[in-house]
Amino acid sequence: MKELEEYKPILKQIYTIEERKNILPLDILGRTLAYNSFLPRLSDVEYLYQNFRVYDKSPSDKNSLQYEKQSLKTSQINNNHTPVSTHKGVSIQLDNLTTILQQATIGDNSHLEKEILCIFIDDKGTNQDNLIDSISALRRLMPVFIGYKGVIIDTYQILELAISGADMFVLDCNALRLFIDILSYAQTEKLPLDSINTESFFEHLQQTKHKKDSKKMLSTLFNNLIAFGNNLGLVPIIQLQDKNDVKMLLSLKNPIDCVLCPPNLISLLPNSYLIFSLLQDSVSKDRSPTKHDVGLQNYQGIDVLLEQVYK
Repeated sequence: MKELEEYKPILKQIYTIEERKNILPLDILGRTLAYNSFLPRLSDVEYLYQNFRVYDKSPSDKNSLQYEKQSLKTSQINNNHTPVSTHKGVSIQLDNLTTILQQATIGDNSHLEKEILCIFIDDKGTNQDNLIDSISALRRLMPVFIGYKGVIIDTYQILELAISGADMFVLDCNALRLFIDILSYAQTEKLPLDSINTESFFEHLQQTKHKKDSKKMLSTLFNNLIAFGNNLGLVPIIQLQDKNDVKMLLSLKNPIDCVLCPPNLISLLPNSYLIFSLLQDSVSKDRSPTKHDVGLQNYQGIDVLLEQVYK
């Protein structure tokens, strides 16, 4: 039953998206972009790398930072260069974002040692009504880059993020695989997505195997979501969990610059990617992250380390 539980957030997201589409169709929502006060901040790839790549700072020219599209790994650092700290970001639950907005700064938190580069709003679709307003308020109050780490399965959600002022969004390989299972069932039964009966779907899932064309459907979905985000000036980030996700990533047609993954997958990726990693994935499994971990300078190959706050 644990496997079936994983589908419930996806099904809930499907229902809420369809409800929002009925209230404000995609084409009408798209027209509001003409009046949007938030312009894309990371649509230029060079600017993206200048801000997020871990730099190599030369002592002979301390005022200039030449960004490299090659990953800065410990073995590549020579004696004349000193690496700066991995960039720091935070991941915060949407329900707790009001704490940040009330303070209007994150510098008051003693466990964060320096200014952060980005904030990721971690949401599982439980409070979509407040999402746009919360991101917009965060964009107005703080200079940090804003990412969204939730259950994204539809271009409608990406358009909402662009309107709200977000800069980045995470596409979770596992969540999209679950969505493909639901989509395949809906197509087989010729049902609208918002008409799927949960019990009937679970019964179907237990009796059938994955379709042979599921990989093709997944790749098509990824490419469509990536292209839509790129066209709006947002940065797609692919979240990887295992080697199968890496294979899928490398097969995509549309370009990707950023991935979110645990450190054990970094060696499988081309050096050109900007690497985001969660703090809990970057320390030993037998202990919890400490203040010392947050302050470490060399997380090999990681450009941005995300710490979860306000759990």
